[in-house]
Amino acid sequence: MAQVPLRSPQGGDHMDSAMHGLRWIGTARVFAQLVTWGLTAFTVRLLEPRDYGIVATSGLFTVLAGLLLDGGLSVVLITRRETSARVEGAAVTAVLLFSIFLAALIVAIAPAGGAFFHSTAVVNVLRISALQLPLTALTVVPSALLAKQMKFREMAVAQSLASVIQGIATLSMAYAGAAYWSLIWGTLLGISVRGAVMWASLQSKPVPNFDIRALRPFWLSGSQMVGQRVVWFVTADFDTFLLGRLGGPIVLGAYSLAKTLSHSMLDQLSGIVSQVSMPAFAAKADNIDAQISGLMLVISAASTLVFPLFWLMGVISQVAFPLVFGTRWASLVVPFMAFTCILPLRSVYALLDSAIVGTGRVSTTFRNMLTWSAIMIPLMLFVGYLSVRIGGNVLANAIALTWVGGFPVVFWFATRRIASAFKTEVQLLLRPILRPALCAAASCLLVECAHLGLSRYLYPVAQLTIEILIGGACYWVLMRQYGRAQYDEALGLTRRLLRR
Repeated sequence: MAQVPLRSPQGGDHMDSAMHGLRWIGTARVFAQLVTWGLTAFTVRLLEPRDYGIVATSGLFTVLAGLLLDGGLSVVLITRRETSARVEGAAVTAVLLFSIFLAALIVAIAPAGGAFFHSTAVVNVLRISALQLPLTALTVVPSALLAKQMKFREMAVAQSLASVIQGIATLSMAYAGAAYWSLIWGTLLGISVRGAVMWASLQSKPVPNFDIRALRPFWLSGSQMVGQRVVWFVTADFDTFLLGRLGGPIVLGAYSLAKTLSHSMLDQLSGIVSQVSMPAFAAKADNIDAQISGLMLVISAASTLVFPLFWLMGVISQVAFPLVFGTRWASLVVPFMAFTCILPLRSVYALLDSAIVGTGRVSTTFRNMLTWSAIMIPLMLFVGYLSVRIGGNVLANAIALTWVGGFPVVFWFATRRIASAFKTEVQLLLRPILRPALCAAASCLLVECAHLGLSRYLYPVAQLTIEILIGGACYWVLMRQYGRAQYDEALGLTRRLLRR
């Protein structure tokens, strides 16, 4: 089948602003991610699986509250082309007041949460973690305004500086013996730094006021987004809830760390693109052809990157994790490989979701989340119940593998719905995925063969280096041979990103 080169969407300023934003946010996040990965490697060696399990359990409460925090105001502030200074100031006040209420609620129910998850440590952790909510509330409006104004450099600086400072602080406290408290206080410091830099970056700062009534139409517009967030949380973190309840902090700890490590790159990639694509697609809301063209370009470039990135990460983790984190973290490998197996599809899903939100079709994303929930939650309940009956140490691995079986089904239904919303064919959206997936799969197979053949003869560092080189070279050769048009498209986009 001949390949049809993808066309960059026309239209000047918005595309140039989007590319400029991708350059700034992408460069900053890649730098921050590399630094924080190095800091995390040392931190993990100092902490125990139980520490990560306690923090993951407390996160079930604070993350849910964080999703409810703004009532959908952040998305509406970005997608509405005109908002008054008084509305922006009222949003600051409303979000902060609601965050204080949610923080007080978490403090009040902390004893019940500790009892439910059979962990007394969770009680005190929840009481301190609740401070995240007022601190996060102070970042909501500045973040939305910077994104709307396409001030991506300022956003990149805030996010990167916060990540690096948080990583250094967490490592320092872990070294001092603070255990799981190092993760909690590091997070609080990171949020504080991010908020301070964002506020300093605003040329015209919103003045808080109590004209809360002015926000009513905004809350009505964002209500579906809040519903989608709740469904997303229940579905995406149901595995954490289930393992915390059935397995406790130790079983949950290794699983949650594997999930965090594997999803950190997804979070960075989706964060980079969503911060740029949401305002860009909102600006092109009246031009469906430009939207589809831009969407195809992003899917093509992302697929060329994420399939080899995640799948090769999964294969080499068999050597990398014992080498980097120590043998006591060997239980990370199977969940990590399971997650990386489906993360390329998760990445494309995140791109599609961000694009559809940018066009204002929030109801489409909400229906997709309901589909996700209807498929994954019953599957996890069944697998979790069966694993407990079987016994042994299979629970965490079995729950991780449910993502491999269930999410491709979710992705298929969601892509069909999004294609219909854009008035195009689902095959058009899936076509750019095929060649990168096949080339990445062949590369991973070759790396696995090398792993089996070299493990007896080489030191882990040498083996890891050779596997990375083999996987990267194989994918490069295959894409140039069998996906040249798509390879050139991704290369051209990369050059444009790097161009001053």
